[in-house]
Amino acid sequence: MLLAGSRWTNLMLAQPPRVAELFRALAADQPRADEFTTNFDHPQRQWRLLATQARQRAFLGRD
Repeated sequence: MLLAGSRWTNLMLAQPPRVAELFRALAADQPRADEFTTNFDHPQRQWRLLATQARQRAFLGRD
C-alpha cells in the first residue's frame, strides 16, 4: 500500500502534462471528481486508475 501511495504522490508532484489534463477533466465531471477524492483513502485503487496515461484516459472515459 505504501508503494502505491508514494507513486501516486510522486506523480502529482512531478506534474506531467497528463496531470493537468486530469484536473481539467475532473472540473467538468463531478462524479469522477468525487471518485478521485474518495480514492485519497485508497492509494492502491488511485494508483491503478492513474499509473499510466492509458489508465488515466480509461478512468476519464476517454479510452
